Amino acid sequence: MSLRLETSSLQVETSSLQVETSSLQVETSSLQVETSSLNIITLCRNIITVETSSLQMKRSMALKHPCGADGSPTLLHAG
Repeated sequence: MSLRLETSSLQVETSSLQVETSSLQVETSSLQVETSSLNIITLCRNIITVETSSLQMKRSMALKHPCGADGSPTLLHAG
């Protein structure tokens, strides 16, 4: 199955969105996200990299130890 979307404008309003993928790549010149809660969960072997010229968060961000003693996933929470 393959999906390719090219559009000058995309607006999505949904009460629930779940995406499962082995690889996700997004290239954009501008991204705006408004959310009351953001959770990113990744396995310890993966790396999350964020490069930005300006990052503003209205609430605190907590990053737990990257790999728990039991090998549990990393949890990054900002909300």
